[in-house]
Amino acid sequence: MPEELRFTDVKAVLTEIDWFEGFPAKAKTEALDHLKSRIAECGKDWDENAVYLVYPVPLMISVWGDTECIHDEGAYAELLRSFADGSFGLFSPTNIREEWDDSVIHFSFDAHGTTYSADIPFEGSDYVDVGFFKLLDEATAAMDPPMRFLCPEIGWGQDFGYLLSSIAAQERALEMNYLPGSDKGDSSEDGDTEGEAPLPDTADDYLAWLDRLDWFKDMPGAYVTQAREGVAAAYREGRFPPTGLATHVIDPGTTDLSTKERMRDVIEAVAKSSYGMFAPERILAEDVPNGNGWQFTVEKDDKSAKVCVWFELDDDDNVIRDDKGAPEFEMPANIDICSLTLRLQETTGGTLRYTSLEDDDDRAYFVPLPVGNPGASSSWFLGTLDLDFLEDD
Repeated sequence: MPEELRFTDVKAVLTEIDWFEGFPAKAKTEALDHLKSRIAECGKDWDENAVYLVYPVPLMISVWGDTECIHDEGAYAELLRSFADGSFGLFSPTNIREEWDDSVIHFSFDAHGTTYSADIPFEGSDYVDVGFFKLLDEATAAMDPPMRFLCPEIGWGQDFGYLLSSIAAQERALEMNYLPGSDKGDSSEDGDTEGEAPLPDTADDYLAWLDRLDWFKDMPGAYVTQAREGVAAAYREGRFPPTGLATHVIDPGTTDLSTKERMRDVIEAVAKSSYGMFAPERILAEDVPNGNGWQFTVEKDDKSAKVCVWFELDDDDNVIRDDKGAPEFEMPANIDICSLTLRLQETTGGTLRYTSLEDDDDRAYFVPLPVGNPGASSSWFLGTLDLDFLEDD
C-alpha cells in the first residue's frame, strides 16, 4: 500500500478507466481542480485518510451530506441542488417543486427536457427516503452517456459522499478494484447489489488482497495461520471467505442467551478464542435499573468499558419473551458484543477490534479487524449478497 498519493498518480488511474467519459472540457477541468484540492486536504494526514490509498477513485466525491436532513419543507429541493452543485455542471435540474402534505411529499423537477416526479412518503422521520435516490438515478440514467451518482462504501455511518460519472466508468473502476463496493441509494432498500465488486475467484487471490492491505499486521502468528487455512477451507466448502477469518462462531440454534450469566459466558468464549486480541481481565454482568436490559462491563489495565443489551417491549412495557422464556433483544446480541470490544479497544489503546458477520442462518462469525485499516471500512472486503457486514457506530 503506498504511503501517499500524488495528483499525477490518481489522474493516471482515472485516465486508465476513462473516468471522464462524457465530460465536456470545462467539466473535466473543474473536476481535476477539485481532485487537486482533495488530495491536498487528505495529504495533511494520510493515516486518517488511508482508505484513499487503496481506493483512489473516491477522491472524486463532490457531494457531501447527512442522510438525516429532512427537517422542513424545502429540504429535498435543497438536497437536489447540492447534487447539482457537485456535478461540475453535468446535472442541472430546473423548475424544482416540493409540496408537503400530512403523510406525503410531492416532489418534482425538470432535467434534459423531461419532468421527473415522485410522491415521497413522510411519516415523521428526518432521514432521506429512498424514493429521492431512485428519482435521481432515473434522471441521471437518461443523460448521454448514462450517468449515476454513486456513494462508495467506505464507512461514514449516516453521512454520505457521492460522486458522478458514467455508469460504464464506475463499472470499470469496480472491476479494477479502484472503488469499493457501493451503496447506490436504493440498494439498502431492495437488496440490489448490482455495481459491487465481485469477490476474488480463489483463496490465494483473496489472501493476496488482505496482504496488500497489511491486514494481518500486528496479529498473532498462530491466528494468522488459522485464518489463512480458514479462508482456504471456506473457498473449498463454498462459504463466503470472511467466515474463514473468524475466531469464534455463535449459532443461535444451540447458544442459550436467556440470562445475563449465559450472555456473559458467550463474551468470555469470544475472549478465550481470540488469541489474546480481546483479553479483558474481568467481565461483569448486571441488570439495568429499569429491568428492561442487561449491562456488561469489561475491565482491563484498570480501565473499563460498558455496553447494554435492551429487551423488546410490548405496548404495556412488558419484556417480550420467546417460547423458551428468553427475552427478545432490540438488536442482535452479537452486535453489542462487538460494540463492547470496540469500546474496550478505545479505552486501552488497542489496535484491533471485533465485528460480526451473519449468514442466512443467523450464525454470527467473530472476526478481528485492524483499527484504521482501509479495508475494514469496506463491505467489499468482507463480501456482499448473502452476508451482512455489521459496522459499529
